[in-house]
Amino acid sequence: MKTQPLSADAAVERITFGRSMGEGPFIETFRLLALHLEQMLRRTPSKSILIMSTQPGDGRTTTATALARAMCESQKPVLLIDADPFGTRSGSASALTNGDGLARSQHNGHSLLHRYRPRPELPAAAFINDVAEAISAAGPLDMTAIIDTPPCLNSSIAFGLAPKVGGVLYVARPGTRRRPPHGEIRAQLDLLGATVFGVVVNEA
Repeated sequence: MKTQPLSADAAVERITFGRSMGEGPFIETFRLLALHLEQMLRRTPSKSILIMSTQPGDGRTTTATALARAMCESQKPVLLIDADPFGTRSGSASALTNGDGLARSQHNGHSLLHRYRPRPELPAAAFINDVAEAISAAGPLDMTAIIDTPPCLNSSIAFGLAPKVGGVLYVARPGTRRRPPHGEIRAQLDLLGATVFGVVVNEA
């Protein structure tokens, strides 16, 4: 997996890293990515990052959880929102409590990680509004919201949330049989007025 700019004005730099979670290159890369994103978020009205991609298995949840872990390690409070109503609860929320220790991350006796999952049975518009309200609630608490979404070719949720967040981090996996329409997706994000921070290229 590596990160690279999605456009000339995106400041996320290209970094290569391995697969293993822990103290190796994988999490170290996300520590660096978190620092860059924290700088970008200072220039946005909302401290929130939407993780989106086109297909299942691209690495959205891995990106969201690793980024949340990196921010917690630097004593930054994080609200991780599992905004995939079609997924199971084995996604972001449980990934953070089963194996990487984030649920135990604390600073001055206060938990650094908070998780939220809207009710999956909500209609799409209500679901998007619910997530947007959670993002707004995180702002006064100085929490960075990280939103894990369903594949954008299967659902409009990511596009509905994109204008409401500080910026989008796009995850792509090269070498798939059907080449996703990345250019069209970027054009749609631009049309919506969304800020694109960069792209994470998953080569694992």
